[in-house]
Amino acid sequence: MILVDTNFFINLLDTKDRYHERAVEILSKIENEEKYVTDGVIFESITISGSLYGGKIATDLYHNIKDNYKIYNTNHLLDRGMITHLKYDGSLSLVDTLLLETMKELEINEIISFDTDFDNKDGVIRVH
Repeated sequence: MILVDTNFFINLLDTKDRYHERAVEILSKIENEEKYVTDGVIFESITISGSLYGGKIATDLYHNIKDNYKIYNTNHLLDRGMITHLKYDGSLSLVDTLLLETMKELEINEIISFDTDFDNKDGVIRVH
């Protein structure tokens, strides 16, 4: 099982991004893995892709995520996410703290992310 962060999807879409090639490479390696996204990652991914590339690409991304990833609702983790947010003194976004809490809850230790904020977090292996 692996959890996926927003920037992975954006890097896949942005052919000019410095991490695009690596994102494509990672995508081929995880094709047969059980992949999770949180509801917050979907919100961010659709918002960012829509503003950068338009509604059609954002809609296509949404359907791709819906068809290929397990979507994990994090509403019940909000209080724990806020405790983690406080632990890191606001340096992690709420979506990121909910990703950490999701990893604990689902016993996932790998996250695909180009965000160095996940480095040096207990039990987290960042795939990048």
